[in-house]
Parts: sequence; structure tokens; C-alpha cells
Amino acid sequence: RVSSEPEDLHIQFAILGSINVVVALFTGLLCLAILKSKRLRQKPFDLYLLFIALPDFVSGFCCMLTCLMSARGREYVGERMCGFQSFYLNATVSANTWMNAVIVYEIHK
Repeated sequence: RVSSEPEDLHIQFAILGSINVVVALFTGLLCLAILKSKRLRQKPFDLYLLFIALPDFVSGFCCMLTCLMSARGREYVGERMCGFQSFYLNATVSANTWMNAVIVYEIHK
């Protein structure tokens, strides 16, 4: 396996963690705004946005935690975290893909 220097890993994890803080914050705010507003919950397009944003929030939040924990320790957290990261990244990508496939099917049936 190839590994970067601890200083390089710290910088990489800190940058990626910071980006994911922003992603989690804004997707979380979007989800919260839609969920809190009865008017927005009644619009199909806003529900579509909600169900597209939820997996992005989960992915951003979990990746933020993984990266910031790794940046703190200057190395990757461990094999268990790698398995968890693989799970949530695959699950969130699949969720968005499935949602778009359902929408396309509904539009063209």
C-alpha cells in the first residue's frame, strides 16, 4: 500500500472535512426548511429536493466526521471506519440514483 506523509494526510483530511462541513450544513438547512414548512411539503418538486438532499446530508455529515477524526489523529481512523465509509457512500449514491430512476420512470410512463 502507498501512504502519504502524516503532514500531507492531515492537510488532505482537514480540507475534505471542511468541505463536508459546508455540504452537511447547507443540505441539512435545505432539508430542515422543507420539513418545517407545510406549504413546501405539499409541493412535489420540494419533496423531490428533500429526498435528493437527504442522502447528500448523510454522506456529507458522515464524511465530515470521518475526515475530521482522521485529521486529528494524522492518519486514517481504521479498518472499521473504512467499512462504514464504504457503506454510507455506496448507500447514498445508490439512493440518489434510485430516486432519479423512479422520477424518470414516472415522467415517461
